[in-house]
Amino acid sequence: MTLLFLFMAGVISVDDITPGEKVEREKITIGMPDPEPERTKPEKPKIDEIVEPDPPEWEKPSLDPNPLGKDDLTFDDPSGGAADPSSLQLNTAPTPLIRADPTGFDNCFAGGRANQVQRVRVEFDITPAGETANVRVVDSTDSCFDRSAVRAVRRWRYNPKVERGEAVWQYGVQTTIVYQPPE
Repeated sequence: MTLLFLFMAGVISVDDITPGEKVEREKITIGMPDPEPERTKPEKPKIDEIVEPDPPEWEKPSLDPNPLGKDDLTFDDPSGGAADPSSLQLNTAPTPLIRADPTGFDNCFAGGRANQVQRVRVEFDITPAGETANVRVVDSTDSCFDRSAVRAVRRWRYNPKVERGEAVWQYGVQTTIVYQPPE
């Protein structure tokens, strides 16, 4: 321990300095990287005249109702007569075919909810086959009714949405199922 004390005293020892006397101190230089030279922005080339390219050629689409040029086109309808080609619908919205009523919610009207109308708002997608998919509850007055609403919507069937003569997905269809209390 004494040895440590003597060592520290030697390291800290200071020569006697009288007050007011200027003491020359050693300058310590800490290595700093040289500052980066200023970057100059390259000059933009000067353009005397701006030349815009010509727009691409565009051909107006034909709106000919008979593009094949045949005048004897007929379409058979289920009634056996000839249908007018202009009456065929190429784009239609989905229409419901089967809407199953919700079941299994009888216990939900027990207690203080016995005389209250309940609502469940559901959102779903309709597949090209007319089935419902991705059924989910968006809003509900009572979560007890959510499960029966989702089960009912999964059993629904639709004529699918048709675009350009092909069945396609319809996304984000919303409907509200209303539950009336038993009398």
